[in-house]
Amino acid sequence: LLFAGDISYDQQQVINGELAGISADYKKSKQTYKQIIDYSTHHQTIYLPSHDPNAGQRLTNKVFLV
Repeated sequence: LLFAGDISYDQQQVINGELAGISADYKKSKQTYKQIIDYSTHHQTIYLPSHDPNAGQRLTNKVFLV
């Protein structure tokens, strides 16, 4: 499980590489997204950002990021 907090608004942002509208450092945000995808490629990861309405469903159904 990756409790992502406010890394992104939802999982699709990370998958698409779409940075959140408000970011203190876009370069670091982009690097963080890449690290999440890289990690999830090697480890079964359920991505749970705070504001994603589908996070609970992914957790219940064990839907992995990659």
